[in-house]
Amino acid sequence: MRVAKLLSGKDKVLEVGCGDAFASRIVQQEVGALTAIDFDPLFIEDIKSRADPDWPLDCAVHDMLGGPYPGKFDALYSLDVLEHIEQDKEDLFLRN
Repeated sequence: MRVAKLLSGKDKVLEVGCGDAFASRIVQQEVGALTAIDFDPLFIEDIKSRADPDWPLDCAVHDMLGGPYPGKFDALYSLDVLEHIEQDKEDLFLRN
């Protein structure tokens, strides 16, 4: 996964729209700490139910259309999400 290599060595990274966090595990191997967020609580509940103590993943429910996610991050990324955002809300999503 190319994004993992692009972010390699970053300390704190935010994934916006993690879904089931399948790809998150690949990025997690390359960064110091990964926080994964999604607007759907079912995805976050599922991720937490599959938690592995050897690969702790901080995850939370958050809708980027409602405002920025709190905290400071060295980088953030979003995979396969923008196409699900209504065109008139894309700027808001990206600003947040």
